[in-house]
Amino acid sequence: MDTPVFCIVGASGTGKTTTVNNIVDNYGRIDVIVSHTTRDRREGEVDGRDYHFVSDFEFDQQTKLEKVEYDGNRYCLSYEEMTKKLNSSDNCVLLVITDIHGLRQLEMLFNNSGPFSKHRLYSVYFKASIFELLKRLIKRDGIKGIKRVWHALKAGELRGKEEQELFDLVFDTGEIEEEEAPDILVSKIIMKLEEDMDGQIG
Repeated sequence: MDTPVFCIVGASGTGKTTTVNNIVDNYGRIDVIVSHTTRDRREGEVDGRDYHFVSDFEFDQQTKLEKVEYDGNRYCLSYEEMTKKLNSSDNCVLLVITDIHGLRQLEMLFNNSGPFSKHRLYSVYFKASIFELLKRLIKRDGIKGIKRVWHALKAGELRGKEEQELFDLVFDTGEIEEEEAPDILVSKIIMKLEEDMDGQIG
């Protein structure tokens, strides 16, 4: 098995981007597959780390592995970004953030007949209560935070217990402090990889 990819799914406000950026900043040989977007950059975001911020024209030039539109902005993962990160000898684990539709599209690309079949794709669900999401998003986005939670409910991003069991890992960010999240997630990733290696040996 070549470089494993952990695909992170969860509603806005569950801490996906913050956790992933902190992992990449503080752990060697773990990198992120960065999406392209046409939306404006938020304060504190860095081009090439949080997203590749591009124009509509530049977005249309990308070879897209998956794409989604939200609130008038477009997002995608490009073939070039994926292959560059998968082929880099510097990476032993890759992280990617998308939504449930993006995950399903990536699963087809990583299955036995897909172009990335020699790599293993793991699914990770970032979980938080509605109360926790409201608190975080109103603090970050003001009144727009309520709209984001409504969108998450409407889009089915807050998944029930049975649906959560379909993911390889479930990460409950509502039960931990933000600064603890990177170390805990990395520990869960290592345990999952060791578990799979033991299963192959056995």
